[in-house]
Parts: sequence; structure tokens; C-alpha cells
Amino acid sequence: MNINEFYPGILFEGNNTKFIVLEIEYMDIYDYYLVTYKQLDNNKIRTEPFKDKSVFLKYIKKIDEEYSCNEIINVHTCKPVYFYISNGRMYLNSKTKGCTIYYSYDNNYIEYNNPIDYVDKHIKAYCSKNKYNDSPIMEFDYKVFINKSKNIYLSPSNQKYNKGFEDIGYNTEYEIMNKLADKIQLILTSNGFNVYRNNPDKRIIDWGIESKEKNCSLHLALHSNGSSIHLKKGMEIYVHNYESNMYSLATSLIDNLYNIYPYKEETLNYRGVKEGLDNIGEVDPKYVKNGVLFDAGYAQYHEEYASFKQILIDKGWTIRDGGLYDGSGGGGGVPK
Repeated sequence: MNINEFYPGILFEGNNTKFIVLEIEYMDIYDYYLVTYKQLDNNKIRTEPFKDKSVFLKYIKKIDEEYSCNEIINVHTCKPVYFYISNGRMYLNSKTKGCTIYYSYDNNYIEYNNPIDYVDKHIKAYCSKNKYNDSPIMEFDYKVFINKSKNIYLSPSNQKYNKGFEDIGYNTEYEIMNKLADKIQLILTSNGFNVYRNNPDKRIIDWGIESKEKNCSLHLALHSNGSSIHLKKGMEIYVHNYESNMYSLATSLIDNLYNIYPYKEETLNYRGVKEGLDNIGEVDPKYVKNGVLFDAGYAQYHEEYASFKQILIDKGWTIRDGGLYDGSGGGGGVPK
């Protein structure tokens, strides 16, 4: 198979399993491909970084020695337009390099060239690029934005048996993600937000009901990734799909977090915003409203968490009993 003919929609059919490529995103800043594919025998969706497309073919061959492939789709689709607000103006952008963005107040679309005065109007936007399908039309409503609930639901992992490297204080995903949620909660409440937390002994469906009852404008799930070979690193964030009203927020979150990520100068670590679709309950609107799931690195990558730990120490945190403490509270600090 010619590597240049490797497109989303290609089906790999082997003796033991089938894969279909859902998305191939070229990360032009870092010069690698981010491949999202679905394993059809168990419906699991995975996203893996590869330096070039031939590496992905070798990866598939390791899983299933015999395979054939059939090209189904051969056209990329532009990534959606996302927005952020700065000094009362709306900025539009897309992760598709070289695209042209169009926006409208009244379905008469004009090209976006400068920030928009963020007036009390409903804005629609999409982007276009030669030989690409147009992105979906995204809608940004000023009234909805300024009237959003100040309620936030934090949902740290309840995986008490998912262990990382204990010698650097990671312990379990449940413990560390709850400490992270403690810190986030402190920051949010100090900025006027009302914060609610999940009960780890309940189910995702219960958490979704609670966050809906509290009219939460964001349901943020906090997790870490796992790696059987302990060599993977990198962050990613999930929304239900790219048309989600959480896409702009998720993009801003991952971009800002990546600015302080210890390995941002390396390739293969920026995985960006991905679609959870029906495979991730806490972004699935059947269970959760306004869901975003953040995977904060890999729990089993020793160097990554050692570096992250050192960053916190440099910011004034201390180590006690194998854990990290921010120095607040009496008697040596409260665990965060």
C-alpha cells in the first residue's frame, strides 16, 4: 500500500481483528501524525502518535501479521472553529493549518480576518480548505455565554487499583486525581465558582444526574493514562464529538496546560482534543451534560511524574509520607 494513499476510513482486516482509521491529524508544529482508529471486534477507540504513516502500518502488523486494507474515504475534514475571549473581543481559530474561517450573524458568511467585537449576537462559524471537507458549523451564543451557571462538577477518577510509581508518590490514580481535584476546587471557589464533587462509590450515571441537577456548566473528569510498556507520555482531552459545545473550552484547556507540560519541546506528546463518542461515559450526553475528560499524562511513566513532582516542589510544595503537600493549613500542610 502506498503511504500517500493512507486516509481516514481505511479498513485493516486481519485474521484476528479489524481496525478502521477514523482520523489522521498531522501535527505540523511537532511534525508527527496522530492516528485515531477503532478496533471493530471490541469497539475500542485508540489514539496513537506516529512519526510517519509507515510506522503505523508496522504497528498494525505487530498486532495482526496478516491484513488487507480497503480505502473507503479519501478526504480529510477541517477541524472545527473554536473561540476564546480576550479584552472583550472574540478570537476564532482552527487546528487545521492553512484553512480559511468564515463567520456569520445572519447566515451571510464573511471571511474572518480580525477579532470580533463580542456583541450581543449569535455567531456561527466554519472553516474551509482546498481538498478538505468543510468543518461542521459551530455556534457561539453571547447570551448563553454570559449567563452560564457558575456551578462546576469535578469528577476525579475512582480507580483505586490503578497504580503508578509509588516511589515518587504517585500511588493510585484515585488518590492522585482526587488531590488534583482538591487543588482545582480551591482555585475555582476562590474565583467565585460553586464546586460539586463525585462520590467515588457511585456510578457514572449517578454523577451525571447530580451534575445535571446542579445545573453545572462543566462536568470535568480527571484521569491519568496507562501504558503497559511504561514508555508513553503526553496529555489528551476528550469531548463527545467535535460539534460539542465544550470543544472551545477543551481546546483552551489543553493548549494552556501544554504550556506548562515538562515535555512540550518533544514530539508525540501533544494529543489535543479527541472525540470520545460512545466510548467514554463522562463525555457521553446520554449520561453527562457538558462533559470534558482530561487525561493528565501516564501514571506508569516514571520520568514524567518525577519531573512533574519536581515542578510542584519548585513551586513550594513539600513531600511528606510519600505524598505532595502545598504547605497550607496547620501541622505541615494539607494534602492536595
